[in-house]
Amino acid sequence: MQVSLGQHSLKSGTLALNSTEAEFCFSDTLSLLISLGANSSVAKLCSAEPANLTGGLCPVMGVKDFLQLVNTTRFLEACQSVDPLKECTEEPVCQPVLNNIGIQMAAGLFHKSDQANQAIIEPGQQQVVNDCQNVALSWLASQLGPEKANTVLRNLISCKVNRGGHFSSSSKMLVFALAVRVRNQALLNMQLL
Repeated sequence: MQVSLGQHSLKSGTLALNSTEAEFCFSDTLSLLISLGANSSVAKLCSAEPANLTGGLCPVMGVKDFLQLVNTTRFLEACQSVDPLKECTEEPVCQPVLNNIGIQMAAGLFHKSDQANQAIIEPGQQQVVNDCQNVALSWLASQLGPEKANTVLRNLISCKVNRGGHFSSSSKMLVFALAVRVRNQALLNMQLL
C-alpha cells in the first residue's frame, strides 16, 4: 500500500488518502484484482480495509509538512537499502530511524513539549506512532521508486513479522500490497497497448 501511496504523493502532495478517496480506491483495487483472478475474499484474508490507505491518526500527511519536520537525508541513508540479515538481528539500521520519525511526527498530538526526543511512548499513543510510521514509509516509497521500495518494505515487514512486532496493519497487508503492485502493472500494460 505504501508503494502506491508514495507514487500517488508525487502528484498529489499528500502521503495518504482521505476517507472518501480511500473508499473509492480500495473498491476499485478490489474489483480489478478480482477481475484478474484474485480470490473475492482477498481483503478479508489480508486484513485490508479502506482505512489502510489513510494516514490514520497521524497528524502529518502532507509532503511539505513531512519535509519540514523530518531529516529526510538521514531517513534515506538509513532506509534506502535494507539488509534483511542486519536489519532483523540486533543491529537494525532503518527501524530505529523509522521509529524516531514516527514519534517525531506524532509528538504534536501528545504534548506541546519536546516529547519527540523521549523514547518512551504511552500505550494509547503507540497507534498514532504506527500510523505515522506508515505515512513515513509512503514518503520513502516515493523516493525509492516502486521496485526498490517494494524490496525495502518487504525486508522491513519480514523483520517485524519474524520478531513478532508489527507495522500497524502493514505486516498483515503484505499480500494485498503485492496484489496492488500486480494491479498497477496490469494498468501500465493496458496503457501501453
